[in-house]
Amino acid sequence: MYYTIYKITNIINNKYYIGSHKTKNINDNYLGSGKLILNDIKIYGKENFKKEILFVFDNEIEMYEKESEIVTQFIIEQIENYNMCLGGKLTPKYFSDHCKVINEFGKVFITYKDDNRLLTNEIKLYKVKRNSKKKKQSINTLSKPKKEKIVHIINKGMYNN
Repeated sequence: MYYTIYKITNIINNKYYIGSHKTKNINDNYLGSGKLILNDIKIYGKENFKKEILFVFDNEIEMYEKESEIVTQFIIEQIENYNMCLGGKLTPKYFSDHCKVINEFGKVFITYKDDNRLLTNEIKLYKVKRNSKKKKQSINTLSKPKKEKIVHIINKGMYNN
């Protein structure tokens, strides 16, 4: 069994996801389980993501310790990052003293309920809209001219999500 820390990068917008994965095949096609990255994989297609194995461990404990060292509060708040929770086995989503928030750039992440930025409105509580049924169209289903236009806009930095 391999215990890995991996990085998945969207080659169109350079957003990345860092995660841990237990596997028998180090070259499997696993691309993460985070909601944000899975959503973008549907939109951009698997071919627009590259996977790097950053670390390989002999056991689960070392793997989760390394993930918690790498995927910190600073990392999850970065707009170019897909991670929403701190790394490691015991992520904040399991604790009652944490909440889901959104920053001015639209980045959603988990933080402490007593984070001072909530008081100053630098970040706000994130509420999920349950009634939205509109599906995003995959970039792979678009015509070639429309796809090229979208890729051009993304590469120019006019698209931030």
